[in-house]
Amino acid sequence: MIPFKTKNFTFSIPSSFDDLKMNDLKFIKENLEDNEKIIERLTGLKINTLLKIDLDKIIQTLDFINEPLKEIEESQLITIDDKSYLLPEDITLKTWYQQIQAFKAYKNGDFNTVVAVYLEPLIRGKKKPKPKKTKELSKKLDKLTVQEFFGAFNYLEKQILLLSERIKNMPQPKITPEQIEAGAESFNILGDFNTIDDMAITYSKTHEEILLWSYSIIFNKLYRNNLNSIFESKYSNIMRNKSTGNDS
Repeated sequence: MIPFKTKNFTFSIPSSFDDLKMNDLKFIKENLEDNEKIIERLTGLKINTLLKIDLDKIIQTLDFINEPLKEIEESQLITIDDKSYLLPEDITLKTWYQQIQAFKAYKNGDFNTVVAVYLEPLIRGKKKPKPKKTKELSKKLDKLTVQEFFGAFNYLEKQILLLSERIKNMPQPKITPEQIEAGAESFNILGDFNTIDDMAITYSKTHEEILLWSYSIIFNKLYRNNLNSIFESKYSNIMRNKSTGNDS
């Protein structure tokens, strides 16, 4: 924090992400065109008082907010309510439920929920996060400094991006024109439910039980199923060609 002194009062202004709270950063981003409003928020001073001081010097102090948040050093350790927790070293070992929720939140730009989905079960010592408690924790994360929050978020984001790439590069069976004509693509609207339901039926489990499996198990099963579908399709074509004398 950088102290400012006038004849009648003193105040301090954040000078780095170590000083700035997440809720203040969000306020600044929402009011970029209103310097007076931003300074009033950060100093706690009334607008009439602010008009008596040089705002330009204060605004210059806040230049650090333009620094890339992605460059904040990753941190597996996160502290909330004076207790420290280690975020997952490998998110694929956490539940499929968490993977679905975290990816959805990440896609929507809800970074607080990304962190909360993995942190909330750690706080309670449980396997699956509770939606209500996850929402409460998500709001509480706004009280962390930007350095603390994005250290944790950047740590998780790196894993999310790596996992997304693995999923993207997973072998995919080709949908035949006949399957498309029959309406195969209409199942896409159900998203993850298709896989959840298929696995529940295959392994005689409830949907809830499947969602509690670690995502590494789900990924490997999907990978193997896709490889098997590709193999079966190729094998059928080979045998069909042989039977018709077109084995070239």
